[in-house]
Amino acid sequence: MAGPPTLQQLAVATLIRYKQFLWDLGGAPIELLGAVLSHCTAEELADVEEGTREGSARELSPWLW
Repeated sequence: MAGPPTLQQLAVATLIRYKQFLWDLGGAPIELLGAVLSHCTAEELADVEEGTREGSARELSPWLW
């Protein structure tokens, strides 16, 4: 029997649910971003990339895309 979801699992599920509102990812851990970004459309990914560059000047690793 599985226990309750971890806080990390809940956070990822929430980010996926509201992915259309993502903009600047700032200092979000890379290991969480892959799980979230894999659910995004090309347009949503472009918005996230632009927002992250503008907001925190962070370059997202090419392997995330």
